[in-house]
Amino acid sequence: MKDLLFFHFGVGRTERWDLSKFPQGAYMIAINQLDGTGKLILRRGIYKVLKIK
Repeated sequence: MKDLLFFHFGVGRTERWDLSKFPQGAYMIAINQLDGTGKLILRRGIYKVLKIK
């Protein structure tokens, strides 16, 4: 879908992605929280998104 890198020092972040160009189905989104150098993964999350329309 896309790669995204940003620096954020707050509590949380909400982002909206436009999935209208993709067919319906299941998509996996992997999110890694890196340390300040960008080399060490501090947290990792994988989310399943179901597009039904």
